[in-house]
Amino acid sequence: MPRSALSGAFRALFRASASLELAVALIAAYMAVLIWATMVMSRWYADSELKFGIYLAPWFLALNALLAINVLNAALIRWPWSKRQWPFVVIHAGILVLLIGSWVSYRFGIDGTLSVFEGTAERRLFSGEHYFQLRVAATGGADDAARAQPEASDSADAEITVPFRSGPFNWQDYGSEHSWFPWSLAPRDRGLIYDRDGIRLEVLDYFHDSRRLPIPRLTLSVIEDAATRAGRLRREPEQATLEISPAPRGHGANRPFGMGSRAELANGTRLLFWMTADRDETAAFLASAPEGPLGPQGQLVLHHDGRAYRLRCDELLGGGKVPLGQSGLEVELVGLNPQVMGFAVPAAQLMVSRGDDFAERMLLYAALPHWNHHARKLRVYGAYWLGASAGDERGDDHSDERAAQVRRDTESPRVDILQGHDGRLYYRSWRLPDECRIGSWPAADAAQLAAGAELGVFAETPAAMRLRLDEYVASPQPDWKIEALPYRRKPEQVRQPRALVRATVDGVQEEFYLAGPSGERSDDQRRMIEGKQRRVTVSMPQEAVPLGFEVFLHRFIQKLDPGQRRPSYYASVVDFRLPTEEGEVKPFKKDVLIELNRPIDFVDPSTGRSYRLFQASFEPPRRPGDPLFEQLVRPDEPRGKLNRSIFSVSYDPGRAPKYFGSLLIVGGMIWLYYGRRPMRRRASEEEA
Repeated sequence: MPRSALSGAFRALFRASASLELAVALIAAYMAVLIWATMVMSRWYADSELKFGIYLAPWFLALNALLAINVLNAALIRWPWSKRQWPFVVIHAGILVLLIGSWVSYRFGIDGTLSVFEGTAERRLFSGEHYFQLRVAATGGADDAARAQPEASDSADAEITVPFRSGPFNWQDYGSEHSWFPWSLAPRDRGLIYDRDGIRLEVLDYFHDSRRLPIPRLTLSVIEDAATRAGRLRREPEQATLEISPAPRGHGANRPFGMGSRAELANGTRLLFWMTADRDETAAFLASAPEGPLGPQGQLVLHHDGRAYRLRCDELLGGGKVPLGQSGLEVELVGLNPQVMGFAVPAAQLMVSRGDDFAERMLLYAALPHWNHHARKLRVYGAYWLGASAGDERGDDHSDERAAQVRRDTESPRVDILQGHDGRLYYRSWRLPDECRIGSWPAADAAQLAAGAELGVFAETPAAMRLRLDEYVASPQPDWKIEALPYRRKPEQVRQPRALVRATVDGVQEEFYLAGPSGERSDDQRRMIEGKQRRVTVSMPQEAVPLGFEVFLHRFIQKLDPGQRRPSYYASVVDFRLPTEEGEVKPFKKDVLIELNRPIDFVDPSTGRSYRLFQASFEPPRRPGDPLFEQLVRPDEPRGKLNRSIFSVSYDPGRAPKYFGSLLIVGGMIWLYYGRRPMRRRASEEEA
């Protein structure tokens, strides 16, 4: 292209970028976006979501840059400026300074959340963004102990930080719940986000807020049988949820099929739920009904190789080994009512042996069969049945409230529910003195079992009731179901983010859910992948910004409206403390009151940064029994609850340029208005 043509094109582009038509279009677009964003934020979304979708989106930054170019060129095209044009130049300079201040705030500013419990201090604020951390360590004989417990090892040969821009919503909601707003114009990191040196990291899905539910899981509605109500007031259906969670680390050998659960109904009936993937254990459950008198010490029902053996404990106790039919196995009742957590539990301890070469321990609980330890290697399964009068003959300490509770569990009506090896539900209803019914749940095929299937138990007794299946989530093994929670502008508790991750280390690939930090620690906040020559521990921490000071929360204040549970006022009393060279802290400002809608400014002496703190929100109080309460509150403190206050903290280095730019704009407009009044007066005099 000839130089003259190139120069002409440049001048045309320069004139177009400085044109009034472009300025009008840009300002109109800018005003429309700001009005739109204000309406959206006031009704549907919080400030952090609008920052992601609008204010920090590339298209909005491009709109700011284009407006800055238009303003600058509109002033430069009039060079040299006459005296009459100086107000115009000042206004445009103010707009440029305002836009530059906004860019400085975007590039160097800090916005985050600081949360602190009463009686504790915090010196970090969290931005809300996450990243992936990969801790790479070589494997070898010296690291065997670390590999056995990777969560306890913090040693690493290398640490890799992988940025991750997730966005403020569950990814599955972008095309449905939030489809009316152009959130997709803001970039998110999806798919392959790291691939180097044999380590790959892919993000397949992301939940901004989620919960983890154990499965298998069932929800029942307990309906009182109308035929047995006999004139009593009708009791509303009672709902109970039972679930099976994976066994904690170290308990896998005794709990290969997870940890069952139980629930107590208002009428005293106990519901128990557990599972098995063992065909023989399912058969043992179906053949576990006792026969004849239970005896003063109860009756054992043992099952092996398709046959059931019923043995009275009073005949076995102290008698040494006895043969288990023609099975070639021997059984010895070692003792009754072992000590568990400091008190006696109605249970039977047995040793099952095969000749002299192998013996296996069994522990069968009378009231807690979902805790039973079976002799799985020898394929012996059992149940322990105890009568109502046995509690007085066991020699238990009746003054022990916990032991008395166990005895009540033993004597109370009970419904045991088992998910068998085939995914079906089986039940066993037990009610003293001699009722024990065993069968399968109606339409108990896991593929066909529908909500609403009912089971009647304890028929023709005062405890008669129907169990209606509201929900049943089957699983071939104890696992976790990750459930995305809907977006809430003001969540009632701390959000729990999770990402579905596929990690590959030296050709070894694993796919798993990885939880980010939340109010409490969970075992899915890190995951270790063992490669051929190294192991990689993956976590998803939240970006933290260290402060040069710390905030100590003395107390959280909350006032409620009369007759309502929503707070009308809440505030925090804090100290600002500075670290010393000796590693201690010293108070800098004491008893500072931070109220709702009344922020305070604090200048960090170590950096000179000016921070603004807002009282943003709070968490529901923790009470005795909560793990965090027990951890943070000393036993000698007379405190019935533990509050946690949440502050929004911002550092805005572009605040001064933005204020100065606004003053220039206002001053230029005043100058423009009053500077033209003498000109209008002279023009009117000349016309006269």
